[in-house]
Amino acid sequence: MSASGLDKLLLIDVQQRMTCMLLLVALAEYACDHGDDESLLFSYRQIMDSGYLLGG
Repeated sequence: MSASGLDKLLLIDVQQRMTCMLLLVALAEYACDHGDDESLLFSYRQIMDSGYLLGG
């Protein structure tokens, strides 16, 4: 731990996790909005049911 109470590696890890979560949410919303598009290679259900966002 540094003097500020946060280790730089811990901060980077949290930032990466938040970025990943935000990207998954954006992909899920896009898939939900464009679910009838046959060219879409993933679906809202695939993202949600795989446990990426819900930890399942």
